[in-house]
Amino acid sequence: MADDWKLTAPWWRWPKLGTPDRDVKSLPPAVQKYDTSDPVSLFVKEPQKALAYTEDDLAHTLVTGSGNGKISSFTNATLVPTTTRKIFLPLHKRFYLVAFELHCDAAGFPSVSRDQVCEAGMVIRRRRLIVGDQFAPQALQLLATIREKTARIATLDRGLRKRVLQKRHRVPVGGPVGMMTGPAVAKSKVGIALNQAAVEERAKLDAELVATRQQLLEWKAASGVTVLSEGWIPGEFENVGSWQVVDSEPQGIEEVVYPMFPLVADPRVGEHDAAGKALWFGMLPTGSREVDVTGAARFDDEWRYEVRCFVRRHRPECPRTDEPNDCGGTVYWSAPTKAFQFAGHFDPAGTGNQPITIQMPDIPALAASPPKLPVQMKFPAGSALNFKVEDGEAKDPTTNGFPQICFFSIPLITIIAMFVLNLFLPIVVFLFQLWFLLGLKFCIPPSLTVGAGVAVDLDVQGELELDAQLDASIDVAIGASAGTDLINALAADLNLALTGNAFADVDETTDTVNPFAGFEDTPGGRMSEQYTTSFLREINESVVADRADEVEDGSIIEGLAYVPRVEREEVGA
Repeated sequence: MADDWKLTAPWWRWPKLGTPDRDVKSLPPAVQKYDTSDPVSLFVKEPQKALAYTEDDLAHTLVTGSGNGKISSFTNATLVPTTTRKIFLPLHKRFYLVAFELHCDAAGFPSVSRDQVCEAGMVIRRRRLIVGDQFAPQALQLLATIREKTARIATLDRGLRKRVLQKRHRVPVGGPVGMMTGPAVAKSKVGIALNQAAVEERAKLDAELVATRQQLLEWKAASGVTVLSEGWIPGEFENVGSWQVVDSEPQGIEEVVYPMFPLVADPRVGEHDAAGKALWFGMLPTGSREVDVTGAARFDDEWRYEVRCFVRRHRPECPRTDEPNDCGGTVYWSAPTKAFQFAGHFDPAGTGNQPITIQMPDIPALAASPPKLPVQMKFPAGSALNFKVEDGEAKDPTTNGFPQICFFSIPLITIIAMFVLNLFLPIVVFLFQLWFLLGLKFCIPPSLTVGAGVAVDLDVQGELELDAQLDASIDVAIGASAGTDLINALAADLNLALTGNAFADVDETTDTVNPFAGFEDTPGGRMSEQYTTSFLREINESVVADRADEVEDGSIIEGLAYVPRVEREEVGA
C-alpha cells in the first residue's frame, strides 16, 4: 500500500528544532501577506519574503462604553482586539497567498515528486455553530455578560490611560481646545482615589470575566454544540450559489475550487527556498461577485472563514489530461487554516494603507482657459429639475417638457463637490456631535486652528461612577474678539452652534453663559453634554499640528515589517 501524503506548512513556517511538542506534520497551510498587487512574482523569487502580521491584522470588537446610546457616546468608543485574524481587501492594498508543502508520511518525511500529483487546489469554507434551541438562551446570556464586562474593562482602561484630572483652569481667548497654560496641577485626592478604585474594579472584572468564559466552555461541553463547515456550492445560474454543509475531507469535491500551482525553483538562484521541495501556491480570493438566491454576497465581514488545501494523487495506469480529477485518484486534505474574517470596505486601518491623490482644479488657470465641456448629462422629458435663483432663493421650479442635454466641465463638478463637503462637514459635526470627525482631516500648511477664539473650562467631577466614563467633563464657552478675520468668524460660528449665541461669553463669577451686550434676547445656554477632555485635546492636537514631515516621510509604509528569514538547518528541513 502506498504511503499516505501529508499537506503541511512550507518548511520556513515550521517550528524551530528544540521547540517543545514540535509537530510539523499537522501544520496548516501558510497564508502570507503582501502589499503588492503582484505577490506571485515576489513569491516565486523569494518565497519566504512576506509581511509580518501585527495587531492591525486582528479583528476588533467595538465597545462604546457607557454612552447610553447617544451619538456623542462615539467619543468613548474603544476597539478591543480579538484572536481572529482579519484579512484585508485589495482596495486596502493588501494581498494574500496560500502555500503548502507535500510530503510522504514515511520515515524521514520525504517530499513527494510533483509528477505524482494530478490536481491541487483550495476551497474556502464558512464556520457555523449548531446548538439546540433549549441551550441557546444560556449561551446568549453568557455572551451578553462577556460583552458587558469587556465593555466596562475597556472603559476603565480608557479612563486610566487618557483621563486628564486637573483643577479648574481657564484658557485665554485664542488658546487651542483642550490645551492648558502653565504647569500641570498635581492630582487631587479625588483623582488619586478614583485611580485606585478603578484599578481595584478592573481586577474584579478580570476575575469575573475569566469565570464567565469558563462557564461558556462548560456550557459548550454540556450542550453538545458542534461547529459545521459549509462550502460554497454553485447553482445553475452564473454567479449564484449557496453555502451548504460539506464533508470535511470529501473525495468528490462539489465546492468551488481555486487552483494552486507548483513552485519550481529557479535554477539560476542558488539555494532557492523551493529547491528539493514539493511546494504549491495560490492567491487567496478576498472578494467575489457570487451571491445566494437572496442577493447576499458570498463573502462579508461578519462570518468566519477558513482555507483547506488538497491534492489528488495520479493513478499511473491513467493517461494524463488537462481536466481536474482525470483519473479519480485519492484526495489528500490539509488541516484548516486559522479562522479569519474579511475586513469591511471602510475599515480604518485598511483604508489608511491605500494612498490616493486627487488633483484639485487650479481656479485661476481655469478662469484663463477656454471652456471645454466634455461631460454630457442627458435628461429624458420631465426629468430635469430646473429652477431660478433670485435674491439667494430658489424660485419657479420646473421640469423640462422635452429631452434636454446639459454640458459640464469636470473641474466645475469637482469644485462644487469639494465646496459641498466643506459646507456640510461642520454641520454634521455640530448637529450629531461627531467631534472625532475633525481628526479625519488636516491640511498642509496647517489649516485654521479649531481652537481659535475658544476658551475651555476643565472641571473635574468628584462624583464620577466607576462604571461610567472616568474622565473630566467640560463646559464650552467661547469669547469672540472683535474683528472680521476668518479666525474670529470661526469662533463665532462655534459659539452659535454650541451655545445658541454667536457672541456668548462665560461669566467668571457665576460660571454661566451670558449673551453679548445688545443680544440679551438671543437664546443661550450652558453646555451640559459630557465630552472627554482628553479626547478633545487629542482631536485639537491632530488638527492643528504641522504634519508635513509625516507626509514627506511616507508614513503609509511605516511599520511594514517582513517576516524574519529562516534557514533550513534551523527547522531541520
